[in-house]
Amino acid sequence: MGRSLVTLSDRWKDCVRCERHQRRLAVYAPVWPEDVEVVVFGSLATRAVQAAQTPEPDLLAVVEALRGALGLSEETCIPDHLAACGLDTRLTADEVAACAQRFVQHAASRASPKVIVLCGERAQGLAIEAGLVDVAGSTWGPAGAVMPAKVVTIEDRHALEMVFSKLRASSGGK
Repeated sequence: MGRSLVTLSDRWKDCVRCERHQRRLAVYAPVWPEDVEVVVFGSLATRAVQAAQTPEPDLLAVVEALRGALGLSEETCIPDHLAACGLDTRLTADEVAACAQRFVQHAASRASPKVIVLCGERAQGLAIEAGLVDVAGSTWGPAGAVMPAKVVTIEDRHALEMVFSKLRASSGGK
């Protein structure tokens, strides 16, 4: 599943953009393929995620369910985290903003998802506070993003259904 993703660990292993680096095991930061359509975000790459270099089972279950429902592949629907390292402690918007340089690099490499799925209201709040998502919580647009993506939370079933219905229609009804 998530293990097949190439990670940016080598590129980001020496990152010191926030204080989380002082107690991390590793960095978990998957590369977004150019043809990515959906990115599913958990809040924090826990120490278990850092050690295993694969997302936690709950996040992978969401990604697998979306892949199955939408007919997407490992390259077009991927898991990621708002923060790529640190202890399993309370995450702040400043730490998410510091980690956001990764997302700017994804945009520079022409990865431009159509949909961002945030797992939990906390993830949505952090993304808004960090400036990754607009104040309404509906558009992903970190600095450097090629195209803004639609943002939904995993809890908002109605919004999920609407966004993914449009995604299915635009990709030929898969």
